Amino acid sequence: MKCLLLSLALLELLLWHKGSALLLDKNCAWTDDEVVPTNTHWIAVVRSSFFTCAGTLISKNYVLTAAQCIYGQRGPMFVQLGERHFNVSRGIMHRGYGMQPGPNDIGLLKLDGEVNYSTDHIRPICILMDAASVLQNINRFSAFGWRKPKAGDDSPVLTTHQLRRLPSEKCQSDMLPLTNKQFCADSEVGDGSCNGDAGGPLAVIINNRPVQVGITSYGPKSCNGPAVYTDVTSYTRWIASIVRY
Repeated sequence: MKCLLLSLALLELLLWHKGSALLLDKNCAWTDDEVVPTNTHWIAVVRSSFFTCAGTLISKNYVLTAAQCIYGQRGPMFVQLGERHFNVSRGIMHRGYGMQPGPNDIGLLKLDGEVNYSTDHIRPICILMDAASVLQNINRFSAFGWRKPKAGDDSPVLTTHQLRRLPSEKCQSDMLPLTNKQFCADSEVGDGSCNGDAGGPLAVIINNRPVQVGITSYGPKSCNGPAVYTDVTSYTRWIASIVRY
């Protein structure tokens, strides 16, 4: 616990000194929450004719999600952010991704338009650049995803649960070996990650900003027990190379 507090304090100090230099988008969201983000306007519903995934707005026209949500798609894809609906003009998987389950489960969706931060009242979740050594010491997160609705309702239900980081061995016993760009986590209370959570964020609050540190990748079909998450901090340069150019 002391290590976590020291890590958060160090990261807040870096943000205070460098301002927006560490942020992918300096206009990313603010929050008054202290532990769990409740204003989640940056959460996206990602749809195709076959599935529903989760994602996060990280800039005016890019959504971060899992590569598995893009893999093999030949038909149109759509993104919903609050009341705004977008077509996906381009889906970009990390070139190291093969098929699910597996490593490098990260992708970007380019929208066919831009979010207006002022009039749409939507701001992106924060992506911290060059802070991996600090973020990788954080051991508790808030996870978000979309669960299947009740019969007769087409709208997915946003859920959140609290996760704790576990040793990689806890996931490797039942699943594929993890790389250093993945990590294992489990719910502290109740169900863990489940169908519809894929592509969803693991977030923490640092210096009054919601910061994404992971992406839900895969886990047991029962939705109980440890699951595997993509470590976003290992891919920030890849993300920036696409979003900023």
